[in-house]
Amino acid sequence: MELNGAGYGCLAVVSIAAVVLFVVPQISDFVDEMSEETEVTTTNTASSGKSKGSFKDIRLEHGVNKNGVQGMNAIVDFEVKNLQGCEGLCSLYFVYDNGADVKGRTDKNTSSDGQLAISTKINLIYKTSCFTDLTLFVPYNEFVLPVGEHKLKCYCVIWLKEDSSYKQIATSTYAKFTLTQN
Repeated sequence: MELNGAGYGCLAVVSIAAVVLFVVPQISDFVDEMSEETEVTTTNTASSGKSKGSFKDIRLEHGVNKNGVQGMNAIVDFEVKNLQGCEGLCSLYFVYDNGADVKGRTDKNTSSDGQLAISTKINLIYKTSCFTDLTLFVPYNEFVLPVGEHKLKCYCVIWLKEDSSYKQIATSTYAKFTLTQN
């Protein structure tokens, strides 16, 4: 059987349909499994004077490989009002389920007291600045944990830079997850 141009087009459509029918449902099954181990946060608002911030969502994406480093992404949605022209930080902090701090491995990814914390600068250029899908990557090797399974949680804080210090604007609720240290 010989195919002409239309035959190749039909073959391409059938091939794409096969991928959509058979591969995509398997990927979504995997995503559903991953999301079952992660609790999603609800909105929590804090305000400072006329400025205020609120979190809409934190989603955790496990098993991420970034430049050859295994870790997880925290994907954050939040809004900050009345801070136009200011600089801030979005920071992610980790604690055990009982509230004790999880220690970080390097100075780059720890708070001043040694708690595992990942931060990124944010520029607030509008009267209301909305951030959707702001991603903070957390390498698994930054967690200082004994071998075994650990119930952990993380929360996010928006900080406003004032002179040489930072002032807390908003804090999210917790996103819970389980991490196994080998």
